[in-house]
Amino acid sequence: GSEIIMSPIQIEGMVRVAQYHQISVKVVDYISSETLRIEPETFADAVTERTVAILIVHPFGLISFTEEDFGVLRQLLDNKYKNRERCGNPRSSHIDIMEDCAECYSGFLNSNTITQSTERSSSSQLDYVGSSHSDLTFFSFGTIKTATALSGGITIVKQTEYNKNLANGMKRLQKSYPQQSNFVYGKKVLKCSLLQCLASSPMLTGMLLMLCQWMNLDYDDLVTSFVKGFPIVTTNNNSSKTTKSKSIRDDVVNATSKLIYLLRKRPSSASLAMLYERLRNYD
Repeated sequence: GSEIIMSPIQIEGMVRVAQYHQISVKVVDYISSETLRIEPETFADAVTERTVAILIVHPFGLISFTEEDFGVLRQLLDNKYKNRERCGNPRSSHIDIMEDCAECYSGFLNSNTITQSTERSSSSQLDYVGSSHSDLTFFSFGTIKTATALSGGITIVKQTEYNKNLANGMKRLQKSYPQQSNFVYGKKVLKCSLLQCLASSPMLTGMLLMLCQWMNLDYDDLVTSFVKGFPIVTTNNNSSKTTKSKSIRDDVVNATSKLIYLLRKRPSSASLAMLYERLRNYD
């Protein structure tokens, strides 16, 4: 019965993960399509007794919610729901602020960057590691990210009285997952190398396009399926309305189950090595 509030620009997989865990999703809209800005008050006004978290996305790597915005939002949430502390559960009075920085990675300048993040301005694009008011900050290094390691991600957990056991719980849960094999990661490296060769050669790209036309394949769908890290929901447009509706539901359920299966893996040693190299030598 819980709900999470999200920014409107969001990947489908994030919504499906929330719904898989029976968490409903509420979306608030931007005040301007040019600035992609949402006022802190807009998020706060959307909060209900069922709200457990707010997920703020920085679309396309643009820091659209400033450190000041995060501070105002945190204050609004704390003031509006401080009476929840009377319920007996400390977390019932706290709404998590989660920050999606999937496309914002611009390098960690030194090993102390994360621990010092609360002591400096977090509004700068350079070396951005999230707001000091965020409980959880997510970074992605998937195939389509600018700072790609072809897979993997990092979560920064703010250590507070509410979250003191969260990071350890996340680590224990991750250790229970099976580890991705180096062979699977190697196939991804090979696939991405092939795509790089195709993208670098107009002649090869043209040949692939003609092959897709000859085989009645959608070129865009084919390329997207190669670079996307999550399964894509596809539907049969020739079905009747009733059959199509049931087919869509089945496709979403199957794709979500596959998505959860793919997510619940520990990274391979090769993936970790690549991610370490990306973090160490990013420019």
